[in-house]
Amino acid sequence: MKSIAILIICFAMTSCIYTPAERQYNQEALEGAYEYNNLPQPQHVSNCGDDAIQIDIFGFVGYMLQKADKAGVSELLALKKEVDDYFNSLPEEYTNCLYAEPEFVEMCTLYGLKETDRMEQITDKIYDYAMAHFFATKKEIHKGNLLWNTEHKYHEAGYLVANFAMKALVTGLRQVE
Repeated sequence: MKSIAILIICFAMTSCIYTPAERQYNQEALEGAYEYNNLPQPQHVSNCGDDAIQIDIFGFVGYMLQKADKAGVSELLALKKEVDDYFNSLPEEYTNCLYAEPEFVEMCTLYGLKETDRMEQITDKIYDYAMAHFFATKKEIHKGNLLWNTEHKYHEAGYLVANFAMKALVTGLRQVE
């Protein structure tokens, strides 16, 4: 009887402190992105969203990297729409939490993003860059897919995505125009 009580207490304690691995992996990816941008490590951004949101975001990133890795030119527009739809469906409380975090706003500012930007505006820029630099983009997507889905190196994947986003949203478009 005593061992059952101890087991129940241990279970209750672990369920109180349980954090899904996906939240930690998302945090590692954020740390890579912040490192790329020479920003202090994020402390609060990954606290936004409940565990279900964090797990869903983690799964969506992996899913999209796999899909984009296999996609040809003609399929990229459909992927763009899928990303738009996904991010537009995130709960408002989650996005409000992000924009309430100064460390998130600082990162967005580096990429020229504002809270009032619609996801379609952001993905339009990324899509334009990807089409203008298709082969280089495919190489980066392939590497990101390997880092995220095969090697499970989320920090490195975050660093790579931050580098790509900087080119797509800030520096690369100047070269294309």
